[in-house]
Order: sequence, then structure tokens, then C-alpha cells
Amino acid sequence: MELFASAGQGISWINRVVAAFFRVRPATTAAVVVFSVLSKITHLLAFFIPLKVLLLMGTPGVPRYFRFFIEPEDRLAWAIGLSIGAVVCYALSLALDAAVKRLTEAGSMEVLQGANELAVASKQRKEAQTYYARFSEVYAGTLFAVAGLAVMALVTTTAFLVLLVLLLAQLLMTALVLRHADPVEPGAFARFIQKGLSNYLTLLASINFLTCFFVLLVPLLLGHEANILFLILSVLVLRQSLSNASSAIRDGVDLIKQRRTIDPLVFRDEKAEKAEAVERKALRELFHKQARESMARERLGQSLGKTVEVEARWVDSTIKGANTFTLILPQSEDDGKKRYFQQQVFPYKKLHFLEHEEYLFEQVSRRALWAPEVYSRYEVGQFSVQICDYGLGRPLTADEWSERFSTILGKFWSIAPEPSLVSAFETSRPTLPDRLTEEFVQRVGVAVDTQAEMQDFELLVSRLEQLREKLRAVPQHFHNPDLNRNNVAPDREGNLLVMAWGRWSIEPFGAGAQKELNKKTATEVLSAVREHRKDLTDEIGPDDVMRVADCAKFEKQVNAGMYKAALRIGRKVGESLADDLAR
Repeated sequence: MELFASAGQGISWINRVVAAFFRVRPATTAAVVVFSVLSKITHLLAFFIPLKVLLLMGTPGVPRYFRFFIEPEDRLAWAIGLSIGAVVCYALSLALDAAVKRLTEAGSMEVLQGANELAVASKQRKEAQTYYARFSEVYAGTLFAVAGLAVMALVTTTAFLVLLVLLLAQLLMTALVLRHADPVEPGAFARFIQKGLSNYLTLLASINFLTCFFVLLVPLLLGHEANILFLILSVLVLRQSLSNASSAIRDGVDLIKQRRTIDPLVFRDEKAEKAEAVERKALRELFHKQARESMARERLGQSLGKTVEVEARWVDSTIKGANTFTLILPQSEDDGKKRYFQQQVFPYKKLHFLEHEEYLFEQVSRRALWAPEVYSRYEVGQFSVQICDYGLGRPLTADEWSERFSTILGKFWSIAPEPSLVSAFETSRPTLPDRLTEEFVQRVGVAVDTQAEMQDFELLVSRLEQLREKLRAVPQHFHNPDLNRNNVAPDREGNLLVMAWGRWSIEPFGAGAQKELNKKTATEVLSAVREHRKDLTDEIGPDDVMRVADCAKFEKQVNAGMYKAALRIGRKVGESLADDLAR
């Protein structure tokens, strides 16, 4: 079965890595593994011995299961000695853990130096230390689990045999589930094993522990004599063995998944190779040409109410967070021309973009913001998909964008967001004036080198509140950072479609404006917008809009750590405020 083959390959690789550790630092690696096992044993004894003391002192006389080595007159001395032993065991476990940590650091550096002739970065040193410790812990955990099961086999043979049967049954069940699982869309149980391995192992360990616990309890329930001390020891050993076995499996699987990263750190002849991201691999498997065309035919057919033929072409996406395909219907029954749709595929981690867009269009009509009509929305594996109208199936050309830029900008500045929507938005995200706090502006102070720069910086800080009031006076609009010619398409009637709205925000005119915005364009757009916006007073002019644009650029440069560039923009903003005061 695939599980056994994969497990065999994984175990073989782990052994190969650990063999490399032993080859470079045999004594250190052996000490790390042995000390780790001893730490687990002393830790177990540190909790087992106090139970012995309680049983010894909590029973009149000497319990029968202690009589073969404790005389009644020595009862108190044994209790004191065992109590001291518990403390010693706990101290030993701490000392062994500290020794393992020191040895791990030394051993990992030797392994790393053996694999790399060039100087290595501190990040690699940390990674090597972590991997060295984890491989050693896998071995130590496995050895402890095997030793614990051997103790169980000697002390409580029945419980050991029951546990062995359970482990074999669970292994076969897991192998069968994974073998018959669809590799692209596995069932719920298979997905639970693959994605929640830690929880799955914890569940199995809990089932095994409780089952064996009841097996150990049966003789007592039936009134048979049993050695309570051995039963307690068996329960503790069982619990710790199962826990260490689960941890070893979980860590081993996790290390195997990181093989491409680990091999170059351990083996001189291995070169670093970045593995394909899980998300990208899933996209490739779920949306190969036949699969995406089959899905598009089904979904569009349902929406259009007829059988359709669809060609689905990959398009390098310009929509942040999404992958895109252009869907082409060969001929329309209406005019005989091709019809175009855009299939937008959002991975789970970017689903918030799609949800953000959905929320916007619950408040505002799609037509008002030139958003395309959505024909279908559905889930495929870990992806959310929507199919939208794509007009003529192409973005605007550079000339078309330049020609229609003022019209596009005027369209969105003309739409006033509802006060309730503005209020809801601002509760979760501050707008530009509120983001330009004194703490934020102070970040650029580190880049001040000259007296002139100091004067410009102090002027900006001193007039910051005045600046924020100026920004708040500029009307707000629906800002779309994805509004660029690659995401705007002409439709069949000569209108425009803005294909992406997942990152919309509410900002004053000019915030995040495209490079095409200048004072002349701002004058033209404001003139066209005034008849649509009552909140656009005569006092608001192109200088105010360009100041907003400069403040947005200032924010962007600060966030990018480009403080000198931010200082130059800050000087320009400060001068514009001085000009306002001089008027």
C-alpha cells in the first residue's frame, strides 16, 4: 500500500540523515539521543515515585505489594528516601535537558560546516540546530516508546497484546482510507488525517490509552488480586509511550515534508531546491485545461440556461490575490459574436478579498461602480471561484486608458459613499488622515541629516494636525487600488467594466491616485464632479487633491522604509500648507 511504501521511504531518509549526524559527530549524537531518553525516564520516575510514597504512607502498615522489599520498621526511612529520590530524578531530568541543548548546538554546527564550505547565515545555523534537535528527539521518542512497550509486555501482557492489535488495526485502517482517497478532493476522513495529523494521532492515542486502561481495570472489577504498584506503573508508562510515539510520528512526517530544505544543510552534494507551494500544486491539479473547461461549461450552462461550449485560457493575473482565466464562448445566438467571461480563482488564504467585494456590493449596486455581472460563484477544493462578464475579453489599451482616464476618475469621485457604510468601514480601518499620526510621521526622523531637513521635518510635525484637518475636508470616494488599465475592460456597448473590487477602501479624492493624475487633470475632474457631489465645496480645489495624493505617496514611502524620499514629499506638503496660510 502507498502508506507503507511512503513510510518506508521516509524512515529510510530519516535514518540516512541521522547516520550523517553520527558520521560527523558520533559521540555527541549518541549522547544527545541517550540523554534525551534518560531525561524522559527520570521525568517519568519523578512523577511515579511520589505515588509510591503516597501509597506507602497512606496505608496502615506496609501494603502487601511493598512487603517483598520494605520492612514495617523501615517504612518512614523508605518514604523519606523515595521523596528525596523523586527530587533527584526531577533535577536530573532538568540537567539532562540542559546538556541535550548544549550538545545539540555544538553538534548541529559541525554538521552544517561539514555540508557547507562557504560561510553560513545565522538563520541557517538556527535551522540546523532545530533540525538536529528534532531528528534526535524522533529517535529518542521512538526508543522510549519501544522500551515502554517492552516494559508493558513484561508487566501486563494482556494489555500489551490488546494495544498491539489496536495499533495494527489503526495502521491498516489509515492505509486503506488514504489509498482510496481522491488525491484532489479527498473525503472528510482522509482530509482529517492529511491536514490534521496531530489531532488524528492524539485521538488514536487517547482511544488506545482508555482501552488499555479498562483492560488493566478489569481484574480489579472482577475482584481478582492485582499489584496496584505495577498497575500504576503500567498506566504511566503506557501514557508516556503513546505520547512519545505520537510525537515521533508527527515530527517525523513534518521533517519528511521539509526534506528539500534539510538535505542541503546535511549533505554536501545536495543543492537547495524550493518545493512547489501546496497551493500552486493544488491549482495545477484542479484547474488544468480539461477540468476548468468542464467546470465552466457546467456553471455557465446553468446560469445561461443552455448548453454551451467553452474555451478556458490562462491569463497572467493582474488582480492581487486571484488567478484568472478568460472563458470564450465561440458564438452568441444574439449577434453571432464571441462572448467573453473572466474566471477568478481565489485560494483560501485570499478569500477575504472576495468576501470584501461581496460586502461592498451588498451596499452599492455593481452597475454603479462599473463592476461586471457575476454569473456563477462556487467552491473547488480549497479555492473559491467566480465567473464574471468580461466584455470584449481584453483590457484597455494604453491609448484607451489615457483617453478615458478623466472619465473613469470622475465616475468614481461622483459617487458619495453612504454615511452608514463610511461609519462601518472606519470602525475596522482608519482612512488616510487618521493613519498619518505623529508616531507614524516620527519614523522618518532617523533620516534627517542636515539643518534644512530638520527644519522641513519639524515644520511637518508642527502642522500635522492642520494637515489632517485639510485631508478630512476633502470628500471621500470608493478607492480601488486595482483600478488600472489591465483590470478595466470595454464591454460590448462601449462602456467599461472594472474587474476587481476585492481591495476597495474609502479615502479622500487623490489618495492612491495613479501617476496620470496631475493638477490639470484634477481641475477637469473636479469641475465635472461638482454637480454630483454636494459635499464638494468651492473651497476644495486641485491643490487640495494633489496634497492628498502627496500624503498617500508619503505614507507609501514610509511603509517601504524609503525615508529620504518621504522627507522630500514631506517638504512639499509642508510648503503647500504654508502657501494656504499665506493666502
